[in-house]
Amino acid sequence: ALMTVSAADVHVEGVKFAHTGATANAQCVLTTNAADRLVVERCLFDDSAVTTTTGTGVGIVNACDDVIVRACRFLDQKFSVLFTMATGVSCARPKVVGCEFLVGKSAAFGISSALTGTGAVKGLIVDRCLFLECNGDGSAATAAWDGTNGANATQGPLKFEAAVDQFLVTDCKAYSAANYSFDNLASNAGAGDLVNNETASAVSGDIDSIYSDTTA
Repeated sequence: ALMTVSAADVHVEGVKFAHTGATANAQCVLTTNAADRLVVERCLFDDSAVTTTTGTGVGIVNACDDVIVRACRFLDQKFSVLFTMATGVSCARPKVVGCEFLVGKSAAFGISSALTGTGAVKGLIVDRCLFLECNGDGSAATAAWDGTNGANATQGPLKFEAAVDQFLVTDCKAYSAANYSFDNLASNAGAGDLVNNETASAVSGDIDSIYSDTTA
């Protein structure tokens, strides 16, 4: 990893993290289970020079609570923000707010989880984030987002496992070349809610007719 945080109450701001080469099987910022209340703010995570997208932007590992990732840009990571919890370990109340994710390659996600055994992420908040289906250099994505039932996406904005529990994704926007709604681009089997989010296919300028209070 380019930076490992192994103490509580660390604030990282205004840093550019970049991987280069054929592959980058590493994190830009990696936490240990002692990194409670870590704040990562206004940082650039740039893996756009990597030939094969394999790296991670912020890797949150094990029992570090109240981590905040705020106002950061992520370019071409395999996992921009990745929660990895071991068996019997929980990460409580993490928050990702105001970030921009350019996700455009195979098996890549803006925010994802890789939980093992009974590991869990509890009370995750994702607020006012922008997810774009494109590569970090601004070109068209090399792998389209997919997933049509909220359970089988292989790349896209979000991938939450069952133990990502009591999450809230709110006021986010996701734009892709595929005609799927934001909800369908989120792979999740746990409890949570998506509120007031927008995609290109879900927002209209005019409503032709309203059939009921639930159907337009």
